[in-house]
Amino acid sequence: MRQDFNRILTEDPRRGSRSRFSQVRRSKLNATFDEEFSGGKESMMTQRRNQKKQNRKSFGDLLSPLEGWVKKQVGKKWDDVYSEVCELFDRRSRIKDHVHQHLLNDYVERNTAVVDGKVCIFNAYDGYKPVEENHYRRREYYVHPVTGILCSTYKQNEPGTQAKLDEAAKAKKDAIFRIHDKDTHLYFVDGLWYEYRLNDLPPPHIEYRCPNWWRGEDRKNWSLMDEAERARVGSPVWVKTTPKDEVQDPNSAYSWHYYRGFCPKGRYYNVRRVANRRLLRAHGLVGTATFKPEEGALSHRERSKYRQS
Repeated sequence: MRQDFNRILTEDPRRGSRSRFSQVRRSKLNATFDEEFSGGKESMMTQRRNQKKQNRKSFGDLLSPLEGWVKKQVGKKWDDVYSEVCELFDRRSRIKDHVHQHLLNDYVERNTAVVDGKVCIFNAYDGYKPVEENHYRRREYYVHPVTGILCSTYKQNEPGTQAKLDEAAKAKKDAIFRIHDKDTHLYFVDGLWYEYRLNDLPPPHIEYRCPNWWRGEDRKNWSLMDEAERARVGSPVWVKTTPKDEVQDPNSAYSWHYYRGFCPKGRYYNVRRVANRRLLRAHGLVGTATFKPEEGALSHRERSKYRQS
């Protein structure tokens, strides 16, 4: 834990510290002082306190760094973790004791026990409940009753879990998608592996639009103009060209705000065909569909990708 962690969580800068000194002196809070009735001079800080009825220093309650630090301590002894907290946050201070209250009341549950061979967390409303049960009153971290190790109620916070999730995501992706080279992708669709050929998107071009398109007479005159006249009076707009031979990405998801797929940016699929044996052997793949004669005659290229029934 960094040595200035207590200041990060509990201290805020003075209000108005970004203002220049001349701006502060000319402010209304400092301009109400009257020397005729005061009998002398008064400091600016005293005058500000009298006007605002409070100090310019404020108490910070920034707890997100504390939660992130506790998450990194999962797998360590709770006694060692809590000792490190007590070194910087002395409970005799009211402000620093506030951090202890958040740590023990909001993040870490220490009242745990083993019931029927399961680690359970005590709750005043429900009693002892197993850690695996999802409950809205449950804290995210708890101390194991036997080993005294800080644990997490969510498996994704345990050490090494992210690597397992990445490996599972890669295996799920490899089951439906493979990259052969920069111009060839393989997709698994309906029990067959298909070869998708990539091509570069054509560059965008400039089109000229009718400036007053909402007027019927202007639209009529616009339709009678040639390209030279439209370039002279129209509004230039960059337009992306949509290829006519574009093939739909089978893994794409369309929405009003995003597009997600395996096709690289600036390229598109222009050829789709059943993958040949050479491509399948290169990746150790085979089609899993079973050929059915009633579906119709297939070519030798397509039949070779099916398993024999």
